[in-house]
Amino acid sequence: MIKRVFSRFFTLLAITSILSACGGGGGSPASPPSITGTAGDGQVQISWTPLNGIYYWIFFTQSNQPFDINNAPNVPQQGFIGASPTYVVGNLTNSLTTSMVANAHSGNVNGPGGPQSNDVIVTPRLAATSWTSQCSGSSCPQSIMNAVAFGDSGSTVLDGSTIHPYVAAGNNGSIYTSPDGLTWTAQPAAALSLCNISTDTLYGVAFNNFTFYVVGSNGALCFNTQSFGNYPQYGLTDVVDLNDNWAPANAVWSPAVTQPDHTTTLYAVGGTEQVFNNNGTYIFVAVGSSGAVWDTTDSQNWLSVASSVSQDLFAVNYTANCGLLTYNYQWIAVGAGGTIIHTTDSSGATSWSAATSPVTSNLRGVACSPNTTLYTYPSNLYVYPPNNTTPIAVVVGDNGTVLTSPDGVTWTSQNSNSSSNVSTVIGTDNLKSVYALNRNLEVRFNNTQFVATSATGNIYTSTDGVTWAKYSVNAGSSLNAITSTSGSNVPNGNFGTVPFSYVAVGSLTANGTTSGFSAISQ
Repeated sequence: MIKRVFSRFFTLLAITSILSACGGGGGSPASPPSITGTAGDGQVQISWTPLNGIYYWIFFTQSNQPFDINNAPNVPQQGFIGASPTYVVGNLTNSLTTSMVANAHSGNVNGPGGPQSNDVIVTPRLAATSWTSQCSGSSCPQSIMNAVAFGDSGSTVLDGSTIHPYVAAGNNGSIYTSPDGLTWTAQPAAALSLCNISTDTLYGVAFNNFTFYVVGSNGALCFNTQSFGNYPQYGLTDVVDLNDNWAPANAVWSPAVTQPDHTTTLYAVGGTEQVFNNNGTYIFVAVGSSGAVWDTTDSQNWLSVASSVSQDLFAVNYTANCGLLTYNYQWIAVGAGGTIIHTTDSSGATSWSAATSPVTSNLRGVACSPNTTLYTYPSNLYVYPPNNTTPIAVVVGDNGTVLTSPDGVTWTSQNSNSSSNVSTVIGTDNLKSVYALNRNLEVRFNNTQFVATSATGNIYTSTDGVTWAKYSVNAGSSLNAITSTSGSNVPNGNFGTVPFSYVAVGSLTANGTTSGFSAISQ
């Protein structure tokens, strides 16, 4: 279960409560750690080198004034007891300077605190505005990465927590996994041998119910599974080594029992349940060449569905949880020549109809504003009714194309909309994908952030699909896909914590050589 990492949160901590909490109970003061801080979206990640038997406190205030934890008036307003590196302090206000210190004690968590550490002053900022390239040249994955997803592996490791990995798919049948979005490991040929995808180009990856799915050329459609006797365990479940550490190389990827023939290319796949949508019906849809649509409810058996179009379909998304007005169970797929189709049935994804499109450009990505509010607690996950975010769907494509819709049926081109800045900010940049996150998932926010990637290494962000801002990641890269941890800081086994992050993947061309590429924004 997803857990918020900043448990035991103390608000407006007065100096008297600080001193009483840090005193008594045995133990003794200890030397303070040397801490560093990394700003994120409404959060700061605090790091230090821990010592065995030492307990740590973190104190902070959203002020640029250094403080003394033992002397008024410059005492911290809030604090965390028993913090372990790397520690993520969340629920901070962006653009407001934050000052942080730590101290330590030994023998007992309530022992007297020692002297304070160095003072770290950082400023949280909006996500997707600051990007770090994770590889360059020969350090990049060997294959171009075309798709990426984040999910729960179901693997419980030595410290009792589960692993929440990123999975990316790309050229030459390559699948990469990462526990943090920073370091990528290629799945070995042995793990992929059953799928027979060594020469296929993989275009899509999605997560649902502990299972990752990949799709691609030659009708490739694979999912990962572990089997114990006659009982299949889907996902990266119990993929561990002899020391009970997560070992994704031990995964097994299996082909679907029924799937398209080799004349079909599948370009995208999506599911009804992502990380934070506890929907009891697990429907997955894959789309591809010549209007191909395939769906499944059991991972293994996929059925061909009439789509009403013959154009290639490049992206698909489940949009029912966004509160779009027309249909309760709605899927939207987009593709070549401005093609847009949507479902019309309320029980799945078996009936599709074409929508009138205002453009003829190739459409590459579709997303909608998640219209739910999520709260996470140490042992429970709660999804509350829709908040007051206005539902909207956004489609992106070639030549800077941006379309918006309130219902998935009626679409408006923002390129010709006089109130938008699409033509000025995005111009003719070819957009490759779009991702939507309701930032109210982190409680402190109440708006959606759309993030679009481009073939020229740019990121574009918007809260409404109309007004966009531009950020450059790497001019030599093509950012083919993007995902995120969907708003939560996630404890991640013996890998520590996955802070809230966007991760983009694609390709990088340098010195005439093209390889895989990834970048992260926290």
